[in-house]
Amino acid sequence: MNVVRSAALMVVIGGLVALSGCAPSSEAASPVTPSPTPSAEAPASQEPVAAPSPEPLDPADMSTWVAGSAGIGAVERGASWGAVEAQLAGMTVETLCPSAVSFTADASPTIYVGLEADGDTIRQVWAAGDAADTASPSTIAGIALGATLAEVQAAYPGIAETVIPYPADTNAYAVADDDGSWLVFSLRDGVVTQIGASALQFPPKELCG
Repeated sequence: MNVVRSAALMVVIGGLVALSGCAPSSEAASPVTPSPTPSAEAPASQEPVAAPSPEPLDPADMSTWVAGSAGIGAVERGASWGAVEAQLAGMTVETLCPSAVSFTADASPTIYVGLEADGDTIRQVWAAGDAADTASPSTIAGIALGATLAEVQAAYPGIAETVIPYPADTNAYAVADDDGSWLVFSLRDGVVTQIGASALQFPPKELCG
């Protein structure tokens, strides 16, 4: 980081003042003492910091995508769906309703994206499938679709079951992030069938309606 330093240099010019037709005055101009100039160096904390560029999606291999409370791969909550969709070459994209879309590829789970009322801002992201989807995204702790409840509990010690506020044949477990968002695991028969990034700690009953 280059720090630019600047200083002001004041030059004092003294001289005798001559009066027309008279002898030179014995009084010289009083020198002016320059005042110290404060340094222009900015505190390091005010220096702009470049934000890291998001990693591009690799549509050919969802197993490289990391799932967390902020999103799955580059499909992040708060991002523009239009910008994400432009990276999905080779995938089958379907509009389910104005508030939800989905996409998938061979040997990959289906990714469901819930949208805000503007139809573009991503509100929540879910990967749905099972162990047969070998190109499943996984969490930093290594939990992918098809993982067992025992594996989830070993990866996230102390994780608690969340209450699903509607009748369902699934169980949900969630991990809270510092900003209040959640990494959610939905299980059926003790196996992870959905991984979600959401503002809520349980899977949605539906994304449309």
